[in-house]
This record gives sequence, C-alpha cells and structure tokens, in this order.
Amino acid sequence: MLPLSILILINLLSMLLCYFIAKLKGAKLIKWVVWGALLGPLAIPFALFAKKEVGTQSLKNN
Repeated sequence: MLPLSILILINLLSMLLCYFIAKLKGAKLIKWVVWGALLGPLAIPFALFAKKEVGTQSLKNN
C-alpha cells in the first residue's frame, strides 16, 4: 500500500507544479493539470516549455 500512496503523492505534486507553471506562463490551466495527471513528472518539462496560448484569459486581479 505504501508504494501506491507514494505514486499518488508524486502524481498530485506533478499536477500542482504543472498548474503553477501554466499559470505563470499564461497557458491553459486545465489542460496542463490533465497532462500532469496523465504523465506525472514527465509533464513538467513540457509545461516549462509551453507558450502562451491564443484566447486564454488571465486570472490576475486588476
């Protein structure tokens, strides 16, 4: 049971990290959270190189 919980924790951390990277880069948040869930830590380098996507709205408080 312990190895499974470690894998789940790593996956959740990857999703969270992809979320914050996408938020900083202006990419689609949901898309990168899903990629983080599917690929785990392998999605992080892809999120780092992601470009701002056309049509995304910023969630900044003005």
